Amino acid sequence: MHPSLALSNLNKLPFRHKKLATEAVEGNLQKLDALLEALKTLPQKQHAFVTPVLYALLEPDSAIIQELLEQGVAGAERLARRLTQLQTTFSLAPTVLLSSPIPEDAATAVWERIWFWAQFLDQLYEQLPLMPREEVYISFILASLPLTSHVDKSRAAFPLQTPGVRAMLARAWVTLFRDKSLRSLQMISFGLNYLTQDAYEDDEETCLWELSDQLGGLDALADLIIEHLAHLFPAPAPATPQTVKLADGLVYFLHRIWHSTSFISMLPDAGICSLLVTVCRALSADQSSLAQNLYELVHELLIDGLCSHAFTEKGARSIADSLSAGLLSLLTPPTPYKTRKELLLVFDRVLPGKTVFPSVLVSLSPVLPTLEPPSDIIIGGAFLKVWNHFVELVERRSAFFVHSCRNTIAPLRACHNLKCNQIRKKTEFKQCTGCLVAYYCSKACQREDYRTGAHRHECPKLNEARKGERLSLKKEDDKFFRALLAAEYARRKVEIGVKIVKFWTENPDEVPCLEFDFSAGAVTVNVYSAPYMNSVTHMGEIKRGYRWPPDGFSEAVARSAASQGRVWVHLFAVEVGDGGASNVRLLLKPLHTENAALWNGLKIIAARWRCDNSINIADEPQREDVERLVKVCEGIAETHS
Repeated sequence: MHPSLALSNLNKLPFRHKKLATEAVEGNLQKLDALLEALKTLPQKQHAFVTPVLYALLEPDSAIIQELLEQGVAGAERLARRLTQLQTTFSLAPTVLLSSPIPEDAATAVWERIWFWAQFLDQLYEQLPLMPREEVYISFILASLPLTSHVDKSRAAFPLQTPGVRAMLARAWVTLFRDKSLRSLQMISFGLNYLTQDAYEDDEETCLWELSDQLGGLDALADLIIEHLAHLFPAPAPATPQTVKLADGLVYFLHRIWHSTSFISMLPDAGICSLLVTVCRALSADQSSLAQNLYELVHELLIDGLCSHAFTEKGARSIADSLSAGLLSLLTPPTPYKTRKELLLVFDRVLPGKTVFPSVLVSLSPVLPTLEPPSDIIIGGAFLKVWNHFVELVERRSAFFVHSCRNTIAPLRACHNLKCNQIRKKTEFKQCTGCLVAYYCSKACQREDYRTGAHRHECPKLNEARKGERLSLKKEDDKFFRALLAAEYARRKVEIGVKIVKFWTENPDEVPCLEFDFSAGAVTVNVYSAPYMNSVTHMGEIKRGYRWPPDGFSEAVARSAASQGRVWVHLFAVEVGDGGASNVRLLLKPLHTENAALWNGLKIIAARWRCDNSINIADEPQREDVERLVKVCEGIAETHS
């Protein structure tokens, strides 16, 4: 036993407190209650001298309780006294241990006894509910609080790493939330705040697994979080100080586990974003430091949720529901300027990038006409331009999506054999059963392409690339991407031609790789060389995340070089961020043309301007030449594969 836990330490107490403590250890319940009350008059630095009372009364004597249970009525009175004594002792722990720190070895010994009785009482309730189950869990949380809320994290490590603690917390959460009394909700907040604090330290997977396993899975945990948050914030009315305190533990817990790899999409897909809007609106009016700290955390999660998984149907509905819940109102005071600016960026860059997904368009189309931005936003003028652009983009792409769905004309496909220039309806082609990507106009072309070795080597890579896309993107998404890409290319063919001429003026021997960036609303088109696409500069120094060349990229560049101008490398950049971490994916969508007239024409223009040193290529003097060439090539069949 650690010396600080010896009963001889009671001699260091004032006479009155020493007498109460001694009689409490001897089993006098009235004196134990009196001691708990008398601690209010005892200097805090002397509270540690009461720790031996706590340690002694928590002595593991469960065998005696089992014996009293077997005695039935005869042992009922003694049993009730012991259970009452344990409950009061648990209540004594926070007062004693929070006021004056005790040595780590002593704290560990006390925790072992607290945990022993917490487990025993929990199991005892299953056999015979001798006390309200809420009291069992309240006692456990109260007793563990001083040992897990210590500033020194090493002091809290032992209780937090005890097997079964999170499982008991999960049971406590469900039981106390069902009760919904103020005291029960306070205990949940304490428990979530302190018994999950190590989830920050790369342990969130363990924390989540223990909680969700007890509750019946991650879905059940997500449902409980949302139900609890909705109970605390049923409406966007200003939160009371009491509500803010009750939300403290839940918000911090939510922030800790949000980025867990196994939980990352659960809450946004379950519709928590619209609820977070309500919470933000409720907290924004409270200027207390606690409310503002919680507001910053909730706002961060809201932005994160809106940025991730919007391309799923549930995620798309989450955006629409958030707008309906009053997302626009967060762009006005009293919302802090910094958070308003962050949210404005979401409307300016993030959400427009999501409008390439049909699910987002379907969800937003009926909602946007019903929304009216707050008047003070419009008067300020900072948001109106961004909002109008976003609405126009959704309307334009929604109309285009409807048109593409109604289009009954069979899509075109190009024969994958580079020695063939056939471009016909997809229904007239045979699909390679190995990769499900390449199409051939005849068995002869397929046989020739395979025998020469070209497709034999690229087939498995194309198949892997296709499977990778299908993990996160649906067939409907891919079809719409092709339609958007084709329309963007056709509309901006002259502009793109000028960019290619500039590229070939400086890089005459390189294959141009065209990156169509749909990740941020307004589409930008860049022309890069293959070496640059594979460089660290391209992959790591782009503001909106890493862009790794897709599987099959090198093969596509080689095919373009070997095609004599009939295959172009086109890349579709789309934002598929997970958990707020920006992740712009490049999807390979090669363009096949019936002949090389455009390629050869642009080559000639570039060669001519490269030889004329008197011309400043930045002034685009070649635009007229490109316009004439594009007009000449208008009738050439082309398709993205």
